[in-house]
Amino acid sequence: WAICLGVVSFFILLFIFAKAAFSDPGIVPRINDAGYGTNIQGSVQCPVCRINRPYGVKIQHCYRCDVCIQGLDHHCGWVGKCVGKKTYIWFQLFIGAAVIHFIMLIFIFILVLMF
Repeated sequence: WAICLGVVSFFILLFIFAKAAFSDPGIVPRINDAGYGTNIQGSVQCPVCRINRPYGVKIQHCYRCDVCIQGLDHHCGWVGKCVGKKTYIWFQLFIGAAVIHFIMLIFIFILVLMF
């Protein structure tokens, strides 16, 4: 039963990792209908993208991805992309699931050694 629990935990971890790694983090298009790419009154221009970012919306430029991300937290090497507004919850779930999975693996390893 312990091995089955480890396998199920691994596939849950893999699913959450895939959601964190392959979902859109909140990339702001260079020009779009929402007005981010046009000249808006009361906005600040990204020095790299040259898009106008409206005040009150947390949009930052990621220099590794070379795009502006809404709600950028950081660029993560584990998932290979930015963690932004749309992927933040999946990243947190991935970290939590990874910790739980590895703690469970340690307990399974101890159980296997004891019996």
